[in-house]
Amino acid sequence: MNSIENWNINLEQIGISDPHTLGFAYLTGSVSKVLSVINNKPQEITPLMPLLQENSKLPLSSEVIRELGTDIFIELLFAGKSNDEEKLIQIPDRFQNISFLNSTNKYFYAESNCWTINCAYRDLIKSIGEKIQGKLTKEQALVLGYLHAEMTLKNEAEQKAYIGAVILSNIQPTYLANVMNTFPLPGEFCSSPDRWVFSKEIYSRLSDQKYSLDVEAQNWVMRFHDFLFFENAKDPEENRNKHDSIDILNKMMPNIYTQISKFNDRDPLNSKKVKFSSKYSGQAHWKEFLRDWEDNYAADFGAFKVDPLYCIGEFYSHFSYRFIHAVLLFLEKKKRFGIF
Repeated sequence: MNSIENWNINLEQIGISDPHTLGFAYLTGSVSKVLSVINNKPQEITPLMPLLQENSKLPLSSEVIRELGTDIFIELLFAGKSNDEEKLIQIPDRFQNISFLNSTNKYFYAESNCWTINCAYRDLIKSIGEKIQGKLTKEQALVLGYLHAEMTLKNEAEQKAYIGAVILSNIQPTYLANVMNTFPLPGEFCSSPDRWVFSKEIYSRLSDQKYSLDVEAQNWVMRFHDFLFFENAKDPEENRNKHDSIDILNKMMPNIYTQISKFNDRDPLNSKKVKFSSKYSGQAHWKEFLRDWEDNYAADFGAFKVDPLYCIGEFYSHFSYRFIHAVLLFLEKKKRFGIF
């Protein structure tokens, strides 16, 4: 399969629907073009060329294309400004009458965590998608995003503001970022349509420095993930579908609690940074484990109520944080020279 086919499959697997799909497709095109320019890597947009050629003539008038470009540019400025604490984005002259203050910005959240980042981006792709809905297909929306970026980057008076708006608004939840990265990173673990979205979500954040896991520990966590979910799977299709259920994942916490020591006995953790700890043992410590897990998970992901979840990708993202924080409770930093 080529990158476009993989992108489509990965997008289908996270389960977003219109107007969100259209908005995300649009941003895939615009972000790809902007990044290829500022990184001086034109080869990153090579996979998009067949799609651009197939849709070289969009079913929209030049006037409508320009109007959509203006309307979506404003949305990107709002989204970028919500993350623009250092005033990096200079507002173009034609938008000076618009207030981009946080008090009037629907993408701004006073508290920044994994859940609010998810919500802001979800709102952005919905807003963009609503402007395109009924006018274009998903593939045409991607081409429109690319064309708008190409047009605006040629405008010297606005190109810096546009780049800033696109880059600063491009803070995505990982389940969507992994889909967009199908084009520049086709060989990566998270770009493969054969991988379960939940697996990709765990893999994506294990390298986050805040968790202090070295490569050995990261690999061990992924092997435990395989043990917990895919130990008895007979084929790749079963691997993807075996646990594609909210009910199954709701049972994840007790399964981690009862199975992780058994797994470490079979496959001991060998890490320079952390060691396995059995400080929770048996039913007597179950409530303590749940309390500690809830505190750590909420501090990282956010304490907001996260239901209802609007797609399966968002659901897997939510549960991947649950998984990681449950596993981390069984890991302790190793002592070095008498200190931690």
